[in-house]
Amino acid sequence: MVKLLSPDDADNSIHDWGKLFGKDYLPNLLIIDARPFHDYCKSHMNGAINICLPSTLLKRSTFTLEKCIQTLTSKEKILFNKYFTRDPADLPTVLFYDDYSASENDISSSIFYLVGKFIQHPLWNSPLYILEGGFNNFNERRSLLPDKITNSTFQKPLISLDQDLSSSSINSDTFSPSSTLFSPQSLISPNYPTHQPTSTCASSSRMKSPVGLSRFMLPDCSHLPVFKTRNYDEVLSNKNDNSIHLSTMLTPNEVNSLPNWLGGVIGNDLGSSVLTEKFNQLQIQERTRLNHALTKTDISNAQSTGEKPIISAGVELGRKNRYKDIFLYEHARVKLEKYDAKSKELDSVASYINASYIHYTNSKLNYIATQGPLNETIGDFWNVIYCNNVPIIFSLTPQSENQVEKCAPFWNSGVYYSNAIKIKVDLVEEVEDLQLSYKTEAKCIARRILVTVGEKPPKEVLQLHMMSWPDYSIVICEEDILSLVSMKRYICKQLNIESVPILVHCSAGCGRTGSFCVIDTCIDVLFKEEREHQQETKDLIYEITSQFRSQRVFMVQTLRQYMLIYDSIIKFVKMHEKSPKFVVGDILTGEGLVDWERKDPGIIKRFIEAYR
Repeated sequence: MVKLLSPDDADNSIHDWGKLFGKDYLPNLLIIDARPFHDYCKSHMNGAINICLPSTLLKRSTFTLEKCIQTLTSKEKILFNKYFTRDPADLPTVLFYDDYSASENDISSSIFYLVGKFIQHPLWNSPLYILEGGFNNFNERRSLLPDKITNSTFQKPLISLDQDLSSSSINSDTFSPSSTLFSPQSLISPNYPTHQPTSTCASSSRMKSPVGLSRFMLPDCSHLPVFKTRNYDEVLSNKNDNSIHLSTMLTPNEVNSLPNWLGGVIGNDLGSSVLTEKFNQLQIQERTRLNHALTKTDISNAQSTGEKPIISAGVELGRKNRYKDIFLYEHARVKLEKYDAKSKELDSVASYINASYIHYTNSKLNYIATQGPLNETIGDFWNVIYCNNVPIIFSLTPQSENQVEKCAPFWNSGVYYSNAIKIKVDLVEEVEDLQLSYKTEAKCIARRILVTVGEKPPKEVLQLHMMSWPDYSIVICEEDILSLVSMKRYICKQLNIESVPILVHCSAGCGRTGSFCVIDTCIDVLFKEEREHQQETKDLIYEITSQFRSQRVFMVQTLRQYMLIYDSIIKFVKMHEKSPKFVVGDILTGEGLVDWERKDPGIIKRFIEAYR
């Protein structure tokens, strides 16, 4: 039976329901936000899941609750899967809301059909409620201020779904207004205790903040704020974490031989304080860009730029996005192309793929950064590769981690479709355990793949698949990354395609993807400066990362990944100098990189011959 929940009763009911947890430590309250995703991003009830689907889909009896769930993120799918393992009598109470002023005689069609999916499901048997008056009315009645949020919000049992689902408990302070949207602990890392304001300055800075962003919020008053983004491994603090630092040990003479901008970051704490501050500046820039993009209402005549980006597509396309918070900036968005000149133009849905063009102004290199494709988007993924003449794919994630899919197996032979166009994929050759460096324990697989789109001629692509670079982590060693860069440079030079875009993806297409692209670009610029007898005075890594983030959100997600880039470039500079301390184990080229002409097990040579 479905009931209306009046605003007067909502506070107490949510508070009472939020105290209840099942034996699986999951809350016995499930909140469904049915508003458009951009409204959800501005503010929503804490812990709410956004399900906003076209009414044309929801009206279909064949579009079941399971299909609605398939449009969600991996973590939200896990949450529902965990609930479905419960006894039907123990399923959570569900509260639905949107912006419509729901009443006994009138509710929105989206809520009506969405509620119907739960009612029609044979196993879902729990109380269903609709918030009377809608979300905005509930917000206005509560008028919750930031300083009313207390530690009690975070003192419920911790929730762990294979250590990959984060969810905060819900109490009377469930709603987060736009000025404090997505507090770092409640949305990002609920396993850590919330950080309380310690001064009036903290409260003031929060009240003056612009409309908030997912994953971004100024911490309490501090001259050196430390931000968190999508990662979960760096603790929010007003102090530097000195345990996060560079791993490369250098003598004073070795430091002095580095470019000034690179040697200057090391200091007495192996770069901990300087690089933390630089990374925080990148976070502030990112927050400013996203605030601009998500609060801009009239985009019809506006122009998207790196500093003032526009998000015009993709927010509502849950079925095409692996993660809901990886927005695409219009000026860098990759669009699927129509099959030929006779084909009709593609609309915003048909042309959409979660991918971005990435380029640094002072480099000839180009990339397409994208998410690990979903099963439904494998055809679109190959379509982009074919239309952009991509020769190499760098896959920096395994197919799954901790039983959560990170990337659909697009390399498997088969037939896929993109906008009804048939795409045939054939695995030509595969070499497992490709050794990247003398000290590596990382597993890398090389594959030659032939792709045919419609009736067009087939094209061959080389995939280099890193299996040992965990999400948010830096288990991979710098030598392995430099070896991948060396392999790319060797292949592109042999084929004279240095400026042709290379496709790089991990799971979200941001953290590991951004780290690799920054390292590769930085090395390219250093070689260019050497040829032109110039030397950069600005921090090259910071500048490249900043520009990449203006083209795709969260490029280089974590402080540890950011430091990995500096470690990698330091080692490259020393290898380039032929420093005996760093030149060991592998045969290097005159550039100081791994010599893949000699190291090649044969698959690279065969790919080059076939590509020509």
